[in-house]
Amino acid sequence: MTGVQSAEDQRQLLSLAQADEGSVLHDKIVNNPPEWSHFERSGYLPTGGADWLKSFHRLSLPDKSESIGNDPTACAIVFSAVAIEAEPQPAQYALTILYDIVRDDSSRYDAIGKNLPDLDLYKAFSSVLLRPHLDAYTGDKAAVLLCGFMCRLTRRFTEDQVKFVLGQLVSGKYRASDGGRLEAFGNILKIDAYRVMFWHIPKSPSIILQSINAGLPASVLYRSLFCAWLLSFNPDTLDGLIGTDFVPRLRMVLAESRVEKVVRISVQTIHNLMEKKKRDENSPAPQNETAIEKLVEENVVQSLQLLEYEKWRDPELYEEIRQVIAELHNKIKVYSNFERYERELQSGKLEWGFLHGEKFWFENVQRFEENEYRAVKQLFELLRSEDSTTLAVACHDLGEFARLHPMGKKMLQRLHAKEVIMGLLAHKEREVAREALLCVQKLMIERWQDAAIGAPAATR
Repeated sequence: MTGVQSAEDQRQLLSLAQADEGSVLHDKIVNNPPEWSHFERSGYLPTGGADWLKSFHRLSLPDKSESIGNDPTACAIVFSAVAIEAEPQPAQYALTILYDIVRDDSSRYDAIGKNLPDLDLYKAFSSVLLRPHLDAYTGDKAAVLLCGFMCRLTRRFTEDQVKFVLGQLVSGKYRASDGGRLEAFGNILKIDAYRVMFWHIPKSPSIILQSINAGLPASVLYRSLFCAWLLSFNPDTLDGLIGTDFVPRLRMVLAESRVEKVVRISVQTIHNLMEKKKRDENSPAPQNETAIEKLVEENVVQSLQLLEYEKWRDPELYEEIRQVIAELHNKIKVYSNFERYERELQSGKLEWGFLHGEKFWFENVQRFEENEYRAVKQLFELLRSEDSTTLAVACHDLGEFARLHPMGKKMLQRLHAKEVIMGLLAHKEREVAREALLCVQKLMIERWQDAAIGAPAATR
């Protein structure tokens, strides 16, 4: 589907990730430069640096960008200001100007690197982030710039340095706001090799997931979704995302947020979820069955259909929404619910969801007769699984078969299922023991509805 994931769409999303509502503090800093003469007299700036910075301040942003991009001396003076620790204002001002310049034109990262080939960029920014009593605003700018340079000038940094910076940001040892930290992650995650590294840092996935909340400011929500979108391009981190509560969180965003940039990146991410990323460039991308299951369970199609009737300023957003709806419909039609259930059985691992709910069983219980009760026999075999969730779901489903199928109890008697399930009553996992007990009760009680024991599966 070329329309949904075009290069132009991706450039637009990258641009939106850098956009922010603006800040009173930002404006105050850029409009009130420090008294540079004081810092030159104190030896923090080279001779003539104060006059140059005063002239630099009067330039427009494009002219500032041109100066930084083409003049190594200009770069050196600005980084001298970044290094001043005696007072917070010089670093605040210099970092803000650098941030504005690279946000306006990301190629300036490369130009700065070319102008200052001997500068230790890692040390220049990490030393700021390690300053005692650092304010979150300055920390945000230093973190975003450092991660931006790590993205654009990968050869200037070691893998250990990247991992250390990510770890410090995740743990909160580098002072940064939630939005600033997510923006920094958004720079790092543009590099595919860093995506898996990030995902394996303890607590890093939860930082992104917790920020996918429509109740948060739109800028924070967008940045968290931008990180998830970037992660969805890597097959390993895509699998990781699908294995979390990301899809339910995404559905809630689609249901509650009407911010265009948030909706657009959510739609783009759904497209990526439906295609398992190929590891071999010569092979087609296979369909991601697990993701499609979760999208169906969460009724994402309905949320998308409601978005078709909203009023959007960008008419192209309507088409993007329609294309993803059509794509999801096409993929859902490939298999019936029972066929999808059989595929899950064949995987050897069961998870709670729509395919194990009461509605599914009422609609499909007769199909368990097919192929000489093959699905029932496969369920019975899964009672030997070492995965506790698989055991619990298998017990539940065998109980539903016994409850709803006219021959259910007799079929399970032939398999001697009750004896095996009773052996699970003492399982160390409470969920397994509970589902085993419920299953045994369904096997033994003639009219389960009258017993009213336990909670229905639909409440899970």
